[in-house]
Amino acid sequence: MPGNNFETVTLPNRIRVHTLSTRRFKTVSVRLFIHQELTREKAALTALLPMVLRRGTESSPTAQEISRSLEGLYGAEIDTGVMKVGECHVIFIHLDVPGSRYLSDRPESLLDRGLELLSEMVRRPALENGLFRQDYFQQERENLRRLQMSLINDKVQYAVIRCIEEMCRDERYGVSRYGKPQDLEALDVAGLTEHFRQTVSSYPMDIYLVGDISPEDAAKMARHLFDFPRQGSREIKPTVLIHEVNSARQVVEKHDINQAKLALGYRTGRSRRDPGFWALAFCDGILGGFPHSKLFMNVREKAGLAYYAFSKLEATKGLMTLSCGIDFEDYTRALAIMNEQVEHMKRGVLSQEEMDYTLRGMVGRIKAAEDSPTGTILRQLEGNINGVDESLEDIVRQLEGITRDDVVEAAQGLRLDTTYLLTKDDAQEVRQ
Repeated sequence: MPGNNFETVTLPNRIRVHTLSTRRFKTVSVRLFIHQELTREKAALTALLPMVLRRGTESSPTAQEISRSLEGLYGAEIDTGVMKVGECHVIFIHLDVPGSRYLSDRPESLLDRGLELLSEMVRRPALENGLFRQDYFQQERENLRRLQMSLINDKVQYAVIRCIEEMCRDERYGVSRYGKPQDLEALDVAGLTEHFRQTVSSYPMDIYLVGDISPEDAAKMARHLFDFPRQGSREIKPTVLIHEVNSARQVVEKHDINQAKLALGYRTGRSRRDPGFWALAFCDGILGGFPHSKLFMNVREKAGLAYYAFSKLEATKGLMTLSCGIDFEDYTRALAIMNEQVEHMKRGVLSQEEMDYTLRGMVGRIKAAEDSPTGTILRQLEGNINGVDESLEDIVRQLEGITRDDVVEAAQGLRLDTTYLLTKDDAQEVRQ
């Protein structure tokens, strides 16, 4: 699998430019990331910022004019948003520009023009009297409020989110990437504008480019468009990894729902920066990552208790959640089977077939992710945030070398922190 390694240059203003030169894709994909610490005080402000930046720039001050600019780039696409990687709050702006060699008239400077638009978004957004436009601010604040409120509609994800919020209620990771609705009223356009200036001028910024472009040309374009004066690059506190749990908590929340959602939150004691991380990821795969996994086979297929059952690993914070959807009256039995599967992992009750299927599934999933520019970039971004420089070949090699003992050792580090149950309004009290 040649050609999966990025080349990185750092501009004088400390913006890092990472380029993967490849002809596997018919677009050149550009991802700009700005890193901040995830905090309750600034979460909503940071989430609102890219929504307002998307509305207009100095030369294209309306969404309609930005759309016309993108149409002039042969249907290029741009998107903005926020995500959290461990306790890092990351603003992203995505740009996808068609590769000139795949267009019949082979237009020149397509990527340059796309990067000019991206650069203008972060350097010269649409302002009035030195502030963001009031109408954009108000409209996007309302859109953010609706987005925050809509998270409750997906009950499967909502249960996982609430489990993690309860686990990390006194930690930065417990903060929502979108902030809370009650935080929005205190925001104003002057505060958002000042937050924008501080964010662009002083927080770590990375630009990733994947496509038919050489690292030399990418660096040249970046120096021309992004080497603007900055006040340095602030240090971002690393994500805090908690290993031990004093006592497990139980949280029950009632909603008007027809099916209960059960989520178990575990501390793993490992993160992507640890040498044993991929054994932990392997453990997650056997436990709940695939249709052959223990949760799916035992909670859903054999006991017939769950509508779905899976596990999910957060690589930077080192959290694992086990989740299933059940009838309320099956809570005690489902919980017992889930706990039993974790204990089996710790005692090494796993078959060679489970090892083989999981290896095949993980390698296939990781390779499939590399078939998209976004998957390739996110793998590299996560590694960079965790201080790990691993190519796709490195990861596959590590997975292929994992033994049964490695998986058992990783499983023995699991510590149950929180049991979260989302159930119906008139449900009886739950007993452990």
